[in-house]
Amino acid sequence: MGIIVENGGILTTVQDEGRFGYQAFGVSTSGAMDNQSFHIANILVGNDMGEGALEMTFIGPTLKFTSDNIVAVTGGDLTPMLDGNEFPMYRAVLVKEGQTLSFAGARNGCRGYIAFAGGLDIPIVMGSKSTLLRNHLGGVKGRKLEKGDEIGFVSAKTILPNMEARKVTASVYPKKEIVPAGVFYYRIQDPFVEAPKEKEEVETLLLKELKPDGMINLQDEVLLHLDRNQKGESLAVPVKYNLNGSLGRGSKAVAQEAFQTMMDYAVQKAEEIRGKIASGDVTAAPYRRGKETACDYCRYRHICGFDSRLAGYQYLEEVLANMQKDVKETGKGEA
Repeated sequence: MGIIVENGGILTTVQDEGRFGYQAFGVSTSGAMDNQSFHIANILVGNDMGEGALEMTFIGPTLKFTSDNIVAVTGGDLTPMLDGNEFPMYRAVLVKEGQTLSFAGARNGCRGYIAFAGGLDIPIVMGSKSTLLRNHLGGVKGRKLEKGDEIGFVSAKTILPNMEARKVTASVYPKKEIVPAGVFYYRIQDPFVEAPKEKEEVETLLLKELKPDGMINLQDEVLLHLDRNQKGESLAVPVKYNLNGSLGRGSKAVAQEAFQTMMDYAVQKAEEIRGKIASGDVTAAPYRRGKETACDYCRYRHICGFDSRLAGYQYLEEVLANMQKDVKETGKGEA
């Protein structure tokens, strides 16, 4: 007895502290993204702090409980609800058989955690319960949670010592400004380089190939945190430094105001897309720029059935062409 997944949310997986010692064989560590929130959730429900829990992104799952158990929800505030009523975060709460835990969407933060007293009945693979999506390894069949999945509890609890005291204050910083360092995307392909004579040269070439692309917030403090070397071409971020320490031609960095405009535009588009999905509009309409498309590395092409050769299917090229105009309007407060 445990939980039945009625809705898996956007991306909900089983994670623990990770899987170590197998990187040389192409198996990355995986594990919880926000270790502090993950550990707190487990501690609140009396588990070992590294016990497997559910990690959710932006919109959490809808879970039907088939037996009583004590749970704790931590991390970003994804608006947890129990039977439609507000559910308290950062405290141990008894959820009873037949009740439904759901999430209305992110109010702040993007990842949250649900820990279950006694742990989840998930097989240990290579020393971990963590889900590694790209290798289809661990968790529930190596994938995110889907409707109909059932997960049992190892040893459910209905009472824990000092239940009323099992709560902590969420980590929020109302008097501090959170400044994004940048927006990055990474290579998906494994890098191949011609092997030079020196081993150090190989490592440098690999780092160049693996370096993330994107855009950086042009603030001295941000740049220093991202790359403390600040000489020549950075191996960490897409910038180059002149001899006098200034950024060289081709560096991908913008001032704070322009960067914030980009972020506002991204949030606006995400809200538009979420609204369309919520209203039932799930039409496959990927972006295309030149020969590159959003389908190139998509794992779900065989599911959506998108084919530009068929009537009614087309890429969103005009949207990309108008993005610069939209961003400018957003910056003027017209969006």
